[in-house]
Amino acid sequence: MNKKSDFWELSVATYSRPGVADACLSLQDRHSLDVNLVLFCCWYGSTRGLLNKDIFERVIVFSESWATHVVRPLRNIRTWMKHPDSVEVWQLKKSHLNLRNAIKKSELSAERIQQDTLEKLVSIKPINLEPQEQKINSIKNLRLYLEHYNIKLDDPSLEKLAHVVTSFVSGIDNKSTFKIIKTIFNKI
Repeated sequence: MNKKSDFWELSVATYSRPGVADACLSLQDRHSLDVNLVLFCCWYGSTRGLLNKDIFERVIVFSESWATHVVRPLRNIRTWMKHPDSVEVWQLKKSHLNLRNAIKKSELSAERIQQDTLEKLVSIKPINLEPQEQKINSIKNLRLYLEHYNIKLDDPSLEKLAHVVTSFVSGIDNKSTFKIIKTIFNKI
């Protein structure tokens, strides 16, 4: 994992922007969205364009398996350990917290591996796209992802998705992104 990953670097930068982590976690918790796939749709849309069927299918097959067998089990353990009512008093010692932190680190490593693998599945080189094109491509890629799982988002969730897209693509505003998302997603 020493190799610099364009996808990973852009994801980390985007995720650290104000409100993005909360938006992503809300989409994950409320709709079971894979945050790495949400970020992938935006990354691909802003650097390469629209996802084609072949790439999309390879990305989904790998991500479903990886999330099911690696990422979600680590997240479930870490989350369970975080809630005091789910653990005994003896578990709240330093050793418990150290283990939870180690699991959190492993979960982050697993997500990094997922993103690195997704980037390797893409053989298309980056292209220069105007911010408006990046936004539309990202939204259409997200629509493809949501359609694949037949997920319908309410307006508050669409606003969170708009915030992620806006944070990923520089030079666009959240209000216009939300309007375009509503227009494109209403065609589902």
